[in-house]
Amino acid sequence: MTPDQKFAIRTWWCQSCLGQLASSAMGPITGLSGGLAQNCCVLNAIELGLQQPADSAVGAAAVIKKDEAAAAARRAAVRYLGT
Repeated sequence: MTPDQKFAIRTWWCQSCLGQLASSAMGPITGLSGGLAQNCCVLNAIELGLQQPADSAVGAAAVIKKDEAAAAARRAAVRYLGT
């Protein structure tokens, strides 16, 4: 399966009623697991936003969301380097 096909299936899942229910249910699970169990629909929404022009409101917000999502990984890497 190509990455484009995977993205299309993930987009279809996240936009379906059952996918939105599962996405909402992942909120507390993500918090309780310390971020280990992540919500794929949030990442998919960021990817959809990045396809918009960067000068649009949706595109600019997606760039900011992507940077915030990557900030956690950068903090973890800095903590690891400090040990």
